[in-house]
Amino acid sequence: MESDGNQIEFDITKISLENMHNILRYLGHHKGVEPGAIAKPIRSSRIDTVVDDEWDAEYVNKMNKKAIFQVILAANYLDCPSLLHLGTAKIATLIKGKSPEEIKNILADNGNDDGKDEEKDATKDTEQAEDQEMMDNNNTSTKPHNNEDEEDQKQTAQNDASMSNN
Repeated sequence: MESDGNQIEFDITKISLENMHNILRYLGHHKGVEPGAIAKPIRSSRIDTVVDDEWDAEYVNKMNKKAIFQVILAANYLDCPSLLHLGTAKIATLIKGKSPEEIKNILADNGNDDGKDEEKDATKDTEQAEDQEMMDNNNTSTKPHNNEDEEDQKQTAQNDASMSNN
């Protein structure tokens, strides 16, 4: 990529037409004026409370997760820090306050890419995992115990305790 005053030359094959359209919409809205900086660390899970310009929040909220990541990469390539920060802030709001498993589900490329259901999907996955864990606990607590099982459990507990001390 080369820059000469107001013109930028770049390899057109590195940015898709859809991404270029998204970037030009962003640049057209801001008309060369740098938007307000996004405070870091991100303190909310809602992008509209993180950015100064409501249009920026609507702009990034309309994109699906895949498009946001593509815009982040393109903004980085084109050296457009305000758009790069907006995209990364949106991703940060998606994972803010989530467990590692929920973050993994949100960031997974699982084909569910409408951008609006990640939080619901992560919550649903967590609830399903908790339900499964409860079912597993109920199944193990109703099993008849014998001395060998109790010995195995004691040995496992001792091994766990000695490993945590190391």
